[in-house]
Amino acid sequence: MTAVTESRVRPRAHAPAPSGVRTATRRQSVALLGQLAAGAGNLVVSVLLARVLLPGEYAELTAFLAGYVLLHTVASSVTAATALDPDLHGRLRDRAAMAGLAVTVAGVLATPLLSDALGLSPAFVLLLAWSAPSATLLALARGRLYGLGRAGGTAAALVTEPLVRGAVGLALAPVLGPVGAAAGVVAAGYLSLLVALLAGRGADAATVRTGHARTSAAVTVAFLLVAVMAAQDVIVANRLLAGDEAGFVAAVATIGGAAYFATATIPMVLLPSGGDTSSRGSLLVALGAATAVSLALVAVVALVPASLYAQVLGERYAEVGPYATGYVAAMAALGVAKVLAARLCMTGRSPVAAALAGLAVVVQLALLLQAGDVADVVRATAAASGLFLVTCAAATVLVPVRTPVVARSATDVVPSRPVTEPADEPEQTAPSAHRRPHRTLGDRLRDGWPLLVALVVGTVLRLMVTRSIWLDEAISIRQVQQPIGTMLVDLRENDVHPPGFNLLLWAVVQLTGSTSELVVRLPSLTAGVALIAVFWAMGRDLWDRRTGVVAALVVAVAPVAVWYAQEARMYSLWMLATTVALWMQVRILRDVRDGGRGRWRDWTVFVLSSTALVYLQWFAVLPVLVQHALFLACLFRADLRRLAPRWIVSGLVSLALFAPLVPFLLAQARSVMSASSTTPGQTGVGASEVVSDSPDVYAVLANTIWSLWGYHADELMVQASALWPVLLLLCLAALGRGRSIPVGVLVAAAVVPVVVLFGIGFERRQLFELRYFTSTVPVLLLLVSRLVATWARGPVSRLVLPGVVVVSLLAGLADQQVNQSNPRTYDFRGAVSWVERTAEPGDLMLYAPAFLEDELAYYSAGIRAESTASLEPGTPGMGLPRTLGDDDSIFVFASFLDEQGTSAQVGQTLAQLEQQGWTRAETHEVANVTVWQLTHDKEVAQ
Repeated sequence: MTAVTESRVRPRAHAPAPSGVRTATRRQSVALLGQLAAGAGNLVVSVLLARVLLPGEYAELTAFLAGYVLLHTVASSVTAATALDPDLHGRLRDRAAMAGLAVTVAGVLATPLLSDALGLSPAFVLLLAWSAPSATLLALARGRLYGLGRAGGTAAALVTEPLVRGAVGLALAPVLGPVGAAAGVVAAGYLSLLVALLAGRGADAATVRTGHARTSAAVTVAFLLVAVMAAQDVIVANRLLAGDEAGFVAAVATIGGAAYFATATIPMVLLPSGGDTSSRGSLLVALGAATAVSLALVAVVALVPASLYAQVLGERYAEVGPYATGYVAAMAALGVAKVLAARLCMTGRSPVAAALAGLAVVVQLALLLQAGDVADVVRATAAASGLFLVTCAAATVLVPVRTPVVARSATDVVPSRPVTEPADEPEQTAPSAHRRPHRTLGDRLRDGWPLLVALVVGTVLRLMVTRSIWLDEAISIRQVQQPIGTMLVDLRENDVHPPGFNLLLWAVVQLTGSTSELVVRLPSLTAGVALIAVFWAMGRDLWDRRTGVVAALVVAVAPVAVWYAQEARMYSLWMLATTVALWMQVRILRDVRDGGRGRWRDWTVFVLSSTALVYLQWFAVLPVLVQHALFLACLFRADLRRLAPRWIVSGLVSLALFAPLVPFLLAQARSVMSASSTTPGQTGVGASEVVSDSPDVYAVLANTIWSLWGYHADELMVQASALWPVLLLLCLAALGRGRSIPVGVLVAAAVVPVVVLFGIGFERRQLFELRYFTSTVPVLLLLVSRLVATWARGPVSRLVLPGVVVVSLLAGLADQQVNQSNPRTYDFRGAVSWVERTAEPGDLMLYAPAFLEDELAYYSAGIRAESTASLEPGTPGMGLPRTLGDDDSIFVFASFLDEQGTSAQVGQTLAQLEQQGWTRAETHEVANVTVWQLTHDKEVAQ
């Protein structure tokens, strides 16, 4: 029996191990054939759908495919890391599934916004959202197949997509049109995922993990940057070049994409082959395959006649040939460079590969921004691809090899020992204290469902916008429609804010090509939703899970947090950056208290978030100074002085990052000093000026109530502010229940900026207003959340107290959003819509005050609009356009009538118009806006 067993397990003497080159060639060939077959199949399906669908419908499908491919291209960056370490599939699968579901939920909720931004119908956006879970899961599953050396399974998963896309899409397209074809694409992704999972069954026990998270992250970043290099030229060209030139770039990129995708599998098959010298044969095979395929494609494209380009792409692209050849050559170079980058990753040099890819991306972007035509775009991409190829080749030779990061599969050859030698006993090791237990998807859902609820509720509330674009928003929208250089000059000479928010909004507007309300408010909306997740994580990290749950629910429904998430200004981002900076400071101080110096990661995030604060708002300097003052105070305690070196480094780095703002600060200094007297505030003043024109305790309480329960009518605010003694006693009682580093830091961050602005308010009353100490809002919400989480002791009160707080915030939110007596609600949109419906061509709209110009440029009524300040009261006709006929109307559009100067100006204009023979025909009033329609009275005019 023993002899029989030995004969089965002992390798035969005359059967050598398979050649590494032969195995590599076989795997590369099978995977490459699968990739080419998939590409050919997708091409055939596209041609058939083009014949089934109408031209406009096929254009819609093409736009959907662009978004789908972009989503899967970004997700596929993890394929390389998983090919290098197949065990990543098991470790990241649940997280990827949850992330995909989160993207789906967010996409479904934001369908109106995304539909407008992407130019897709809601049905296509919903399909894109539902395809999100398959993107990362498919990338992980394919990477695992590469890592296991299962080339046949890889090819099967690749070929599944065009087969299912053709079967489902062609069946549904005649019935549902392009939506049916898009549904076939999504179904193909999920079925390809199923095939990949089935092809990888039974291999978990055969893999040995030898990588680590940092290496995997570097590999992912490297291949993600390569994908950016292959795609950003089309995006930039579409924004910068004229229509015809941008079309040429799109056509060239379509052809060149064949070279990029044709070699996509080659580096993936190479990655798991190992980093020792025996893998050089696999490297040579991969380089040979990539070079051969690339040269073949370059030759084919170079030989294609112009008539074929005209036949396939259209007559206007008949001369695209020379550009296509150069672009395909650039993509070919990028394909070969990817193989060398894979070699760097598999030999422990993935950070080098990521850095070189990042350098190439930056160089390409810099050249693209200067491009004037399609030839410049091709040269920029060729230069970046060539640079990446040369630097990767040099790094492969010159950079020392580190410990290879390999995931060995069951097919790898392992030296065997004689069967008579007993096996070693497995080493008994204690479980690592730092290793987290494996958590299933169900465990994560049970733990994180309150966060999901808070995110869904918070997102829905922030999308339910009930008010118009505000004056400051209209100014920002006008500014970001300018070229970036012109915008920066405008900001420096005519504005009173740092350039950070405008630069972000400029990028959003330029990328989307839209200035709709949803698009321009997207940065604030995103920051507002992100703040919910940050509150959840911060509460759990600094205190406990209960505090995190309460904090997430509180900020999800907090009226002011919702308000500023719906405004295209910097305040929502200010709250987010403030919260992150305070969180990092508490983490640093906690680590210092425990004997450390603060982790460099926490210091880095602290510096970046505090820098972002100053780039968003000059008044954010106050909380930043408070935080550094707290660090300085720690130096007076001997047990905390160890933080000094890293604090000094963080301060110097912060100063270096602040340096570009100095010219803006100096140029705007005079404007900042006068802005408070010329720019209207968006707040009612009645509640905060109960006693005098100087700030008092009622002004403090009014702003405190605003920061928690939102903006309301002045009468309500006066009554609520009268309760300040009770609120003060409650605050003192709350603070007396215990002291801790988090509470101390948060209290200082909440109180000191308010005290400083309180003092400044005696000189300039208008500066003591909530929006100028927005950083206090998240601090107060966190303190209230902690208070609610700790005060309740019994099982009933632990549910009732948070419920009461959330309900009270929801009541405040409802009143803030709906109550038309809210002093911050200005229905410019509704008033202009009424004028647009009522007016006829040739009518005139006069508006007051003059600073409504940007507002009425955004909400255009379709008729001529002039400021009442442009009239000439003492002259015949008052300087009105002579084109006004007897049948025309004049609309007087007025707001801020509570200001004496504006009210007098509007009254004078109406009186003078009546003297000129115009009579009031109709008055239309909405929140804080009044419009009078005047028609010509012929008898008075005579």
